[in-house]
Amino acid sequence: MEFYQLGDIQTKSVSGNVHEAVFTLTGQQVAIKVLAKSTLDAADTEEVVLSKIDTMLKLDHPHFAKLLDWFEANDKYYLVFQLCTGKTLFDKIRDHGQLAEADASKYMQGIFQAVAQLHQHGIMHHKLNPRKLVFLDSTDEAPPYAN
Repeated sequence: MEFYQLGDIQTKSVSGNVHEAVFTLTGQQVAIKVLAKSTLDAADTEEVVLSKIDTMLKLDHPHFAKLLDWFEANDKYYLVFQLCTGKTLFDKIRDHGQLAEADASKYMQGIFQAVAQLHQHGIMHHKLNPRKLVFLDSTDEAPPYAN
């Protein structure tokens, strides 16, 4: 953690929290998911976790937050991702009402392409819903990212 300064928690989950952070050498804002080893499934051996991380590093799609780096401490894994600062799709729908058909179609096409890439790598996203789709930023052109 010597090169990262952790900030506020963006999201909380059973497996770990996602913090906003800064890479201190460049000032780049990132998101760091902190996974406690004690909360991982029994099937998630170190070999399995490292294999999953290796696969995430290979994923390259405009609808995925890119895994930039990772490291581990005695009892935790730290996954450093591209920071998404926009709202979730759920929040966007709640705040603005029904999506225009063209926007919904554009979002779904990108999401389906991203899921297809996951499947090509043998990964199944098990909690894909509007609360898990985060927009890169607050602009209207920002794509939703699978979280």
